[in-house]
Amino acid sequence: MLRAIDAAHGSSKRRSRSRPSSTRDASPLLPALAPPKPPAEAVASPLGLKRHFAGLGERTTFPALSPLLVQIEDLLSAAECRDLIAVGARALSRGAAGVHAADPAWQKWRTCAGAWLTDEALAAATRRDADLGARAAATAHRVEQLVAQLTRRPASHQEPLHIVRYRPGEEYRPHLDVIPEQSRLPCGPRIFTVLIYGNDVDAGGETVFPSLDLAIRARAGRGLVFNPDDDRNLHAGAPVVRGEKYVFITWVHEHEFPG
Repeated sequence: MLRAIDAAHGSSKRRSRSRPSSTRDASPLLPALAPPKPPAEAVASPLGLKRHFAGLGERTTFPALSPLLVQIEDLLSAAECRDLIAVGARALSRGAAGVHAADPAWQKWRTCAGAWLTDEALAAATRRDADLGARAAATAHRVEQLVAQLTRRPASHQEPLHIVRYRPGEEYRPHLDVIPEQSRLPCGPRIFTVLIYGNDVDAGGETVFPSLDLAIRARAGRGLVFNPDDDRNLHAGAPVVRGEKYVFITWVHEHEFPG
């Protein structure tokens, strides 16, 4: 029986680094933490990471300690989530499902749709609606700042923000977030997945960690942080039963990610 986690306390081109922070109904910034570590440093020890995340205060819980799985409430406000969804929804495509998108077997494995919130996507949104585009761009920049603060890695190590939508019956079967070929590239492997839920889901759509006996319910603004290259962090997006589910994901690399 999976343990359901639902209490409020209880995973292209680089974007510009110069956008102002969002001020519209924004979640408060996290408490000040240690600055990002030098790029040469590898992933911190589990104990050191736990101490780091524990410094975020009562919004932070640890559904699992080995491997470390961090849950943080209210990383984004509901308004910020709605703005990113409004911009990202126009670019969603099954073709954005990853490097195996053309493989029919892969299409059955991941039936949700995704898109990258690149500079181009945000600029296009601004041309359509200047206010919405500006708000979404500011929120995307704020996510960069939050992820750098959470992982203690510079924003230049991040892939562009990814948005994923699940409709009723859509899912992402058990998988790891690693791309083995990246280990041989200058950027190195993905070392953190930072996932933020964009909305509350009426029914279904949990993020399931089978090896950890955990099922995390989607709640707007709730974030998860974990190591994508640990086999115990195999996870799945359970089928949505009612409503839709939106997720924003940033992957952080060991070294600078090309953009």
